Amino acid sequence: MPAPTTPYQPYADVHKQTNGPGDARPNALQVVEDCGMLGKLTDKTILITGCSAGIGIDTARALYETGAKLLLTARDVPKLEEVIDDIVSHAQHNKTGPKPEAIEIHLDSLASVRKGAETIKTKSAGKLNILIANAGIMAVPLGKTIDGFESHMGVNHFAHFLLFQLLKPSLLQSAQASGTASRVITVSSAGHRSSTIRFDDMFWDEDPGSYHKFLGYGQSKTANVYMANSINRHYADKGVIGLSLHPGAIMTTDLGRHMTIR
Repeated sequence: MPAPTTPYQPYADVHKQTNGPGDARPNALQVVEDCGMLGKLTDKTILITGCSAGIGIDTARALYETGAKLLLTARDVPKLEEVIDDIVSHAQHNKTGPKPEAIEIHLDSLASVRKGAETIKTKSAGKLNILIANAGIMAVPLGKTIDGFESHMGVNHFAHFLLFQLLKPSLLQSAQASGTASRVITVSSAGHRSSTIRFDDMFWDEDPGSYHKFLGYGQSKTANVYMANSINRHYADKGVIGLSLHPGAIMTTDLGRHMTIR
């Protein structure tokens, strides 16, 4: 089948003239509604990382309305519990679905990722249909994770890569049991264009003086794209599809707190 001549862009027209928050551009819940997915995923289990702030909250809020069982992760579990209570209390359509569950994972520690994965397997009873690798950091000063990785690569990529590997059996088994492909979605960025993977000095160990925060961020976002492509290449025929996305330039989250305006 030939590729379509034009991309599917159902909201293109409303983006041609924008008027700030509250204009005609859709939010996540509207997309769920427009796709006819309200209450339609009651048989699915969805894991989303990084749900105590930013777009992770709105992703969880919208997907809660599908009726899916949600497993949400964050470093700060009390803050995440507050988010969950707000999602449930303000739900517009889902009044009877299971309450999302909070799971503590510190993505700067692979030991924490391993511990979190075990908790996920227990809470999900081995069922996982969708993994959304949303959590991340951006434009931080040069630093290292507990395991010695450059911070962006460690948090944004290696932690999520390990999480996928640990949960891969659940994704594969769930696809086989449901007859519907499982999905792994990595939240990348157009910022991936700022750097390829620096295989010769990935963590700036050899030349720390050449570090730039957007090179660090860009390298990790390129890795997110490669991860999704690799999953698709190796597991699509087994029932697990890999996807990556650019969420857009969103200035109302805390992700850019290390950025300076010049």
